[in-house]
Amino acid sequence: MTRNIPKRAVALAVLSVLFVYSLTNPLPTNAATDEEGNPLVEAASSRLHTRQDAASTKEALAIQNAFVQVAETTAQAVVTIGAEGKIPVGDTYSQFFFGGPSWAEVRGLGSGVIIDKRGYVLTNDHVIEILTQKVPVRIGGKRTAVTVGKVASDIQVTLPEGRSFPAEVQGRDRLLDIALLKLKGIEGNDLPVAKLGDSSKVHVGHLALAMGNPYGGYQYLDSPQPTVTDGIVSALNRTFPSDDERRSYGGLIQTSAAINRGNSGGPLVNIQGEVIGINTAIFSTSQGSEGIGFAIPINRVKARLDNLIAGEEIKYGYLGIEPAEIDPIKVKRLGLDIPRGVVVKWLAPGEGADKAGLKEGDIVVKLGDIGIVNSAQLVDILANTPVGETIEITVVRDGKRLTRKAAIGGATKEYVPWPWD
Repeated sequence: MTRNIPKRAVALAVLSVLFVYSLTNPLPTNAATDEEGNPLVEAASSRLHTRQDAASTKEALAIQNAFVQVAETTAQAVVTIGAEGKIPVGDTYSQFFFGGPSWAEVRGLGSGVIIDKRGYVLTNDHVIEILTQKVPVRIGGKRTAVTVGKVASDIQVTLPEGRSFPAEVQGRDRLLDIALLKLKGIEGNDLPVAKLGDSSKVHVGHLALAMGNPYGGYQYLDSPQPTVTDGIVSALNRTFPSDDERRSYGGLIQTSAAINRGNSGGPLVNIQGEVIGINTAIFSTSQGSEGIGFAIPINRVKARLDNLIAGEEIKYGYLGIEPAEIDPIKVKRLGLDIPRGVVVKWLAPGEGADKAGLKEGDIVVKLGDIGIVNSAQLVDILANTPVGETIEITVVRDGKRLTRKAAIGGATKEYVPWPWD
């Protein structure tokens, strides 16, 4: 009698035999491994990670080499500036009864950058002033206090490799806070020169290197070699407040590169080693760098360079507007949709704004395509607009927006001289 075996049982038996066979006789591994015996999938993954690591290392080395290149070239044109002179000391009583002030020697230190083989050095104007002081004056029949500055009588410029030269002030732009020095006795000397870049091409996120001699490195560290710190361009068109009414800090480049005391006047450079700004100020609660530094865009300096070299008075863009800060309470009461702007407090007769048809009480909300935030920004934009250009002004008058075109005039700024020379 023949016994019929179900097909399902046969299939299960065959699968069981195959399973046991696979456990006792594993498949050959040479088809699934590389030459070193590593599984092909793992080997491929390992090679992928190796290539990625190599690419990352290559990119990092490229950036590092770029930093080194900048340090070996541009940094060699960064100088230490020593400014010395005498300042009056003592109180008013002793000055009155004992024949005037007594004098003390003062020395300040800052940084600068050589921009021309003829020996021209850019720095901050405040670097060459060894003392600033408020003095009472009468302007237009009113008593007020203005800032005066004592310029150093002896300025020494030291290069990174140790050469030192006396320097004289060739030109000053107090409003921009820029001074141009001219080295003396450089005949026969080959000077390193930094290349000036184009600050209009600077964008937020670009790498930036700040150079200079923090805390007077030459004096305290016994080395004229500048430091190089890295960061990025954090913001553009920043306005920085100043208690010195002679200065206007607007349109600045903000950077996270460390800038400390003594870095003033040194260059802010891009990864190509081009100067894109002059380090000027920091925001700090500790008197040291907190990653909020500011530099004057180099294009603003270049616009003044010919005047500075010629030793000429700087003419600033002028419309004849006396601005005042907007009153948000008044704006709200009038029902105006103006979050920011500047009120025209007074107009100079016959000047650009007057000829363009502006009126006292107008609220300036735009110059060109730039929204106006405060008076300092308005003054800064006008001062740095070339004389003779036409600018479009948007104002709000009686709740309506009006646009006018005005020609930029030129005006020199008068300063009260140091009274104790």
